Amino acid sequence: PLMTLTPESERFDFGMEVFSRMLSAYHPNLGNTAIRAVAACKIFGEALELSSSERQHLLWAAALHDISLVRIDRGVVNRWLRDPGKSTHEELILIKRHPEESQRILQFCPALKEAGELIVTHHEHWDGTGYPAGLKMEMIPWLSRLLAVVIYYCGKPSPDPQTVKEIKAGKTPSYNDLRDWLDIVESMGELKKIDGADWNLEMG
Repeated sequence: PLMTLTPESERFDFGMEVFSRMLSAYHPNLGNTAIRAVAACKIFGEALELSSSERQHLLWAAALHDISLVRIDRGVVNRWLRDPGKSTHEELILIKRHPEESQRILQFCPALKEAGELIVTHHEHWDGTGYPAGLKMEMIPWLSRLLAVVIYYCGKPSPDPQTVKEIKAGKTPSYNDLRDWLDIVESMGELKKIDGADWNLEMG
């Protein structure tokens, strides 16, 4: 049964693949962002010497953070992705529920509990203006802060050094403690590996 899935089982790998393919089929841009986010989180995880479990939870969160958007009309999601200012109030209410809905979807599998906890807070902002709970500063799990910046970078059509400058200038959710981490990864020349990366959810 699904409730007994573990990260070591073949059925778990199959389930993750189904989720990823479903997201890509629904909206290729969301699928591509997830693919790049997984690659970026691998790089950050190694550069920051995260534990094996932290890296794995971060990778799963990167892969599945937008999974509940498939329940929303594609036109609504398209508008939001292109220009949130053109979304109606009702549409934004739906969109802003997606972190909680994504966490809820993953509750069927205990192994994804920690990933769900990262996902539900990845749209919170350092200054408290994010959603769904309006958390701020250290109230937001630090891996969620890392995930938010990674998703911002990977969601750009063509991530480039200018995007990194925007992050460092605080034009993203403004996580000051991530700027030094970006320097680490940038100095390693690793950011170029994100585009076109193979999607491999296993550690390595």
